Amino acid sequence: MRRRRAPALERSVGTQLGVPVGEIDELRRKLVFLERLLAAFDESRDVQSTAEMIGRLAVAELASACWIYLRDVRHGLRLAYAAQSDPAKDPGDVPEDLRARIANLGRASRRRFSTPPGDASRVLLPLEAEGVLLGAIALIPESAPTSSTHWSVELLADQSAKALARALSYEGAKRAVRVRDEAFAAAGHELGNSLGALR
Repeated sequence: MRRRRAPALERSVGTQLGVPVGEIDELRRKLVFLERLLAAFDESRDVQSTAEMIGRLAVAELASACWIYLRDVRHGLRLAYAAQSDPAKDPGDVPEDLRARIANLGRASRRRFSTPPGDASRVLLPLEAEGVLLGAIALIPESAPTSSTHWSVELLADQSAKALARALSYEGAKRAVRVRDEAFAAAGHELGNSLGALR
């Protein structure tokens, strides 16, 4: 007769592979987050709607409040979108310490995942693609950061930067098509005027 394990023992040991159930649940949460993130950035958007999507994802999954900054024409960072996990509340102003770090971010020679020493309650993430700073995410994590939270936040920053780079390319292509169409229209008008003068 074969002995069966007690259910409590099975839960603590995990699967047949010996992986604890907690780790499996953590992996499952990471995969669900990754799936949502990739699905959200799957379609082409303009830069502003991409910034809004980043903010909505951050407060839906990771943060109680989030501020998305985008690079402006003077190479500074401007607030593009702010969100709070409770839609009834206003996200309010960025905490003063984050505001100072955001101002310095554009001037920093090396940008990275940034939390002040001893303070994990505020996070600033640069959004970079191919070494170019496109913006930043400032957020207040919903709960005490874990290794999983850090992984998710860094993944959000990486995918957000790529989505912003695509949005900038998309807007650049739309601008180029508009300029081309305007040039063809102007050339057609001039050609029509020239032909009319020859008659």
